[in-house]
Amino acid sequence: MEQFKTDNKGFTLIELLIAMAIFITFTGIIINSYTSIVRSQRDANDYRTIYSEARTIFEEIVDTSRDMAVYYGDNLSSEFTGAVSELTFVSKDGQKVVRYALDEGRLRMDESLNCGLKRGAEYLNSEKIEVFELSFYVSPAFNPYLSDNVMFNSLQFQPKVTVFARFKRGDNEIDLQTSVSSRIYSVLPEIDFSCLPKNEKEIQQ
Repeated sequence: MEQFKTDNKGFTLIELLIAMAIFITFTGIIINSYTSIVRSQRDANDYRTIYSEARTIFEEIVDTSRDMAVYYGDNLSSEFTGAVSELTFVSKDGQKVVRYALDEGRLRMDESLNCGLKRGAEYLNSEKIEVFELSFYVSPAFNPYLSDNVMFNSLQFQPKVTVFARFKRGDNEIDLQTSVSSRIYSVLPEIDFSCLPKNEKEIQQ
């Protein structure tokens, strides 16, 4: 009688379990790598967005600090001995007043032209970007424009403004700081500072 030899080839249960374990491990590595790449790309995009907007804001403040005069106030006691959270500027011709201040995560610019021709507020950062710290440092600390201070040589140089701000979006945040000297240092223009809005109710009117 003729006999036929058959070879039953296949995977054993152990081999299948090992193959599945290798596949699951490899798939997990790929998923983790992809997730990390996506997260890194998102963080990089957020950083670029924050940095671009922050630079635009700083360019605005730098231009104002350079071309306008720091408002020290009307008396000898007015001084900047430390950081302040808001700062007011007046143009050389006395026709424009600009004030920067932090308003619940938004950097607000109040502007007044010629005592009432224009009155309102503009937010320099979008709602997607939060400004959670804003500091201005002014040097010299005492008003160099007052005639009573002319005798003090230490005050007779161009006022310098240093701006520091922290910007945030999601889990990403950056700090920016810059210093700029004013081109106006001989005399403070005369202007009615009551033109500048003092609160949100005035701004919205």
